[in-house]
Order: sequence, then C-alpha cells, then structure tokens
Amino acid sequence: MIDCNNVIKEFGDPPQEILHGLSLCIQDGEFVSISGKSGSGKSTLLYLVSTLDTPSRGQVTIDGRDMAKMTSKDLHEFRNRNVGF
Repeated sequence: MIDCNNVIKEFGDPPQEILHGLSLCIQDGEFVSISGKSGSGKSTLLYLVSTLDTPSRGQVTIDGRDMAKMTSKDLHEFRNRNVGF
C-alpha cells in the first residue's frame, strides 16, 4: 500500500509549493492513473512515491514503512527491489 499523508513539496527560493497537502492511499493491486496539465505535479508525485525525492512536509509510507526514516542504503535497496517505471 502507498499512503501519502498531507504531502507538500516546495522548490526554489523563495519556496513555491508544487504539491499542496496531497493525501492519497493506493491499495495493493489497485491500478491508478495520474493525469493533469503540464506543471501540475504529476512527475513530482511519482518521484516522491518512488523514493527518488522527499517531501518538504508530510509523510509517504509504503507497506507501512515511513520512507523518511529509511537510511540511504535502505532506500537504494528498496528501489532496486520494488520500484520501476
């Protein structure tokens, strides 16, 4: 299960919010489509749930594991075993 709880992602200086308090839950085996206009945050969301980037605020958990609490080594191993796109 992928669970995003109040995820905010900011870029730049001064910071500009790209994702604004996003919350979603994707169950195991569920198919999800992400669509939207250019610049709406689709790729940013994919980077966050694939652990290639971290949220500015909020929490991303996958199968009950908080991605922010994993070591760099554990994240690399997790991606190698579980992530592909």
